[in-house]
Parts: sequence; structure tokens; C-alpha cells
Amino acid sequence: MLKVFAKIFLLMLVLCLRLRGSENPFTILDEKSPNFPMGQQTRRGLLIKVPDHPDMSISLGARLQGSVEAKEGAGAWVGDFYARRIRLEFGANLSRQIFYYMDFRNDQANKDETGEGNTVIGNTYFQVKELFGLPYLNFQGFRGKIDVSRITTASSGQQLYYDRPLIALSAQQYAMPNRRAPNFQLFGSYEGKIRYQVAVGDGVTSSSFFDARGVAAISITRQDPMFGGKIVLSPIPGWEEKDRTMTYFGRGHHAAIGVGYFRNNAILFTPKTGADVTRTDRSLLNIESSFAWGPLFLCAEYFKFNGMIENYNASTVNPGSSDGWYVTGEYVLPDFYYLAPFFKYERWDRFREAAGYFVESYAAGANLYLMGNSFRAGLVGQRDHLEANVGGRTETVVKMISQVHF
Repeated sequence: MLKVFAKIFLLMLVLCLRLRGSENPFTILDEKSPNFPMGQQTRRGLLIKVPDHPDMSISLGARLQGSVEAKEGAGAWVGDFYARRIRLEFGANLSRQIFYYMDFRNDQANKDETGEGNTVIGNTYFQVKELFGLPYLNFQGFRGKIDVSRITTASSGQQLYYDRPLIALSAQQYAMPNRRAPNFQLFGSYEGKIRYQVAVGDGVTSSSFFDARGVAAISITRQDPMFGGKIVLSPIPGWEEKDRTMTYFGRGHHAAIGVGYFRNNAILFTPKTGADVTRTDRSLLNIESSFAWGPLFLCAEYFKFNGMIENYNASTVNPGSSDGWYVTGEYVLPDFYYLAPFFKYERWDRFREAAGYFVESYAAGANLYLMGNSFRAGLVGQRDHLEANVGGRTETVVKMISQVHF
């Protein structure tokens, strides 16, 4: 891991030195950013303009999210220090219409007793903008996010609380692994009033094909391609949602509501060793709403999972459904060092056709936006209650969280 990151850093350094003599090739500050206690927020990546190609630019960025936590369960407290996100990000505008992006990541490094973990490639995609000259018609190919939910589409660097709701994390595995298996998309926005995405791509893998208890299948024999889409409306004139973010820093206003549907048919899988090959058809429904007005931001989403399997290890494979929702929000105090209290609450029935699958989670805390999302810190407490078939425990965790992101 360290060798890979060192090589990438040296490549960035060489590129910067070669462009040093050019006229103002570097841009880093977010021009629309307010002045935080430690200065303006930076862009998502250092923007390097290419002198001999006016439509070309390169962005280089990094993200580090650190957590220090104390967790209580079964009558004992356990401490842990780990890096939730370690990422290097690279983007390039190859022309006015063509954009390429990729990132290297080593997430959850040193969490519990897992050690450093592995460096992998996360997103890696290209975009062709304004197909046929239409500003609302864009194409994207390969490993990019499908919009299974608002909170998972918004970057981890723009979350109120780094740990997304449990139900949203399950949704991002339900149609395809980590909502970014190879896929092709058409997407766009019409004046911020209508935002859409349609996608087709690779489906689930055996390692991400979980039953209601969170156990993965042994193998998948075949499946049809995943397909689906999302549409988001901003119905109030002047209240259009410009960006898919969770952090607004107490500025502006928007109101939006959306619905998404994704389907994965004819999944033939082996639930456990020695079992017969079984078929299921999966679908995921997502309904989202969000609202921002000055210092107040609220977001809520509902999920419905069809084709859920209760227990791969049971003698009979029992199909059913799962559903639930969450709500989260914050209130920013710009005149008090950009302190922002926030909360999150979720309810999730992981298998509606049987008892003992209910999950409930509460979280509350406060962020301190010292330099927006570029440099921030926070403190949060969370309490999770899991019924007998999904863990059978009540767990409390207190975390100190921090982020450096440019």
C-alpha cells in the first residue's frame, strides 16, 4: 500500500514542478465558500490548468477521515483508533466534453484488528458531456455510482456523519456491489428542476449477495444485467437543488423529492454448501426527500427490498421482503465557529415475513467546520438495537471524528 501511495505522490510532485513556470496554473480555493474559522474551503482537488490546451485541466486530491471510538456491548467498553477513509483522487478534463476520474483507496484501515487492509481502485469512469449538443444529456461509463439513494450518492467527504445509515449501506449492495460495479449511464439535469439517471450494468457478486441476516451466498451461477434509474424533482421555483451534498454550511435553500427503482432478474445462486441452485428476482425501491433553508437541513429516505432471502443456511430457502427508512439533519451556527449539531434516526425491518429482524439506530452529535469539509472535526454518540436474528444485541459507541480533504 505504502509503495503505491508513494509512487502516486511522486508523480503528482513531478507534474507540479513541470508546470511551475506556467502562468497561474494552479487553483485550489472554492470561490463560493464562506470564510470559516480557519479560512475558505478548498475545491475537491487541486486544479492544474494545462497552458497549451485551454479546455484541459487536471485535478489531484486526497481524503483522510480519522476515527477514535469507544464501543460498549455485552457490559464492556472497547477502544479503537482507525482511518475510515484514506484516498487519493485523480481527475482530468481531456476536452470541453470528456472527463475522466479514478481514485485509489484503503478504507477502514486498522479498524478493530484488521490491520492496514488493501489498496484498491474505487471509482474509475469517463464522462461525455452534452451529447448531441444537449446540456441535459450526458453519458458515463464503467465504475461510477448508481443513484440508489441520496445519502450514498453524496460523497463521504460531504456527510453530516461519516457512518451512513445501516439500511442505506445495505441498499448500495442490493443491486450491484458498492453501487459501482461496471455500468453505463445516461444522466443530466434540466435547470436544476429535474435530475435523472438511467443505468444498466453488472449485477451482484456472491460476496455481496447477502440474506436478511447479513450472510453471503456460496456462489452465483448467472444473472441478468442490472437496470434501473432515478428521477429527482425540485418543484418549488427558486428552490432547485444544485448539488448532491449533505453539507450546506447554513447557506441557501432547496426542496427536492425523488424516486428510484433498480432491478436484477434471474439470479441463480447456491445458498450454502450442498444446496440446490435457487433463483430469485431482486428489486430495490428508493424514495427520497430533502430540504434546506438557511441553517436547517433535513433529509429522509424510504427503501423497499423485494426478493430478500431470509436465511441461506435454512433447510428451505424462504424469499420475502425488507423495508425501512431513516431521517437525518443538522442546524449550522455560522456565528459560533460553524458549530453544527446533527442527528440521525433509522428503523429497518430486515425481513418482514418473520419476527426477530428489526433494527433501530439513534445517533446525535456536532461537527465543527473549521475550514468547511476541507478540515473539520466532530463528536458523535450512536446506539443500535438489533433483534435476535440480526445480531441480538444493543450497542453504544462514542466517536471523535475528523477529516482533511482537498
